[in-house]
Amino acid sequence: MTSPANSSPRPVAAVAVSGIGPCVLPTTADGRPLRPAILYGVDTRAAAEIVELTERLGEDAIVQRGGNRLTTQAVGPKLLWLARHEPDVWAATRRFFMASSFLVHRLTGSYVLDHHSASQSDPLYDIRARA
Repeated sequence: MTSPANSSPRPVAAVAVSGIGPCVLPTTADGRPLRPAILYGVDTRAAAEIVELTERLGEDAIVQRGGNRLTTQAVGPKLLWLARHEPDVWAATRRFFMASSFLVHRLTGSYVLDHHSASQSDPLYDIRARA
């Protein structure tokens, strides 16, 4: 975008980043992807892990902690699937990103995740404790 000839360019005050659904991108410590991201709800590869985690932890406890039952959107089952089915990638992984956090990392070097995205990381994130 160009500015009018008689105006001075201004410094960028802010940049907003957003992403669709909780995808999982495993990376090295410096943010280099180790495999293509596992997408949000359209990727159903972790169906068995959803059943297993729900049975092990209990649906009520999962909902109490994260606000939702486990579905193909949830990050936790995807991580368990990755550990089981791609152990070499799992062993090399030092960070996990979602789409928005990966873009923020590329733009700023910061490794952060907003509360809303973190809340989609069932059953890992406690919505009340925000941790």
